[in-house]
Amino acid sequence: MVPRSNPYSPATLEAMHRNYASSRCTRLRNRLVEAHLNLVRQQAQRQAQRCNLGFDDLFQIGCLGLLAAVEGFDPSKGNAFSTYAVPLIVGQMRHYGVGFGIQGPLEISGPGCQHYEKPRR
Repeated sequence: MVPRSNPYSPATLEAMHRNYASSRCTRLRNRLVEAHLNLVRQQAQRQAQRCNLGFDDLFQIGCLGLLAAVEGFDPSKGNAFSTYAVPLIVGQMRHYGVGFGIQGPLEISGPGCQHYEKPRR
């Protein structure tokens, strides 16, 4: 069962990220992954509504993206972890789910959608 709430305060999480960046401790990495599973859950729910993959499959795939985000996050740059992690989580889901109907950002269509073209230089 996946825990629903985060037992750590934002300040504690920030300190944990700083400690992990310097120590690369496996136990600390695992605690950070567990603390941020809510990001994966949220994105898996969104993607499950858009494709024919189940929530459980998307959650497992998203956890791989979360692991990569925890390992690659640099807290010294001043960005929030979620800002860094969510694109990696969703990217992992989309990478795996290409054959299952998950649409990439350029394939979204429907009423009201306008395609943006880059200005030519």
